[in-house]
Amino acid sequence: MVSNLQPVTDETAWKAVNFPDDRSWVRALDPQMLVELEKAGKQLLQSGTNAPDIAAALFSLPKTDTVLAASYGDLESGAGFSMLSGLPVDDWGLALS
Repeated sequence: MVSNLQPVTDETAWKAVNFPDDRSWVRALDPQMLVELEKAGKQLLQSGTNAPDIAAALFSLPKTDTVLAASYGDLESGAGFSMLSGLPVDDWGLALS
């Protein structure tokens, strides 16, 4: 663990004032997308695939691909961050069962 962490205070720091009413980086997931993601998660867990080996070719997310691509676009050429809303984290926990 690194003990000398300091807050970012220069111009690269993200601040709420820089995004006052802009919520374009929030990507909502609908119920059909959640079904796809849960199915993909279960497939990955059952296959024993290690995190570095996860690739889009391993599963299909036809309803979710557009949202994920937009989120990736936010990271690469937009604000530099993105939020996926609607994930049932309390239901899924750390691993899908």
